[in-house]
Amino acid sequence: MNEEMISVSVELAGRPYKVNVRESERQIFESSSEMVNEMIKGYEAKYAYKDKQDLLAMVLLQYVTALIRQNRKQNEDNKIVTERLETILQNLDKII
Repeated sequence: MNEEMISVSVELAGRPYKVNVRESERQIFESSSEMVNEMIKGYEAKYAYKDKQDLLAMVLLQYVTALIRQNRKQNEDNKIVTERLETILQNLDKII
């Protein structure tokens, strides 16, 4: 299923950007840009900054840090599930 790409304009830190996205992902990009802009506003209120790029860098760092934490947690969870499944298989092998 080849979904049509559409051009969407989003604003980040006061600048418009055009991105080509699948129509089904349009809302994701719009919501993402809203979240980034809200975080920028929060940083603007808390910290002194020279330009918006400083704020964008802080937002990027926060999101990437959260992504890495989430990936590590998921990997740990996957390891636990794998270990439990292996134990179940070993027990089943003993029964059979």
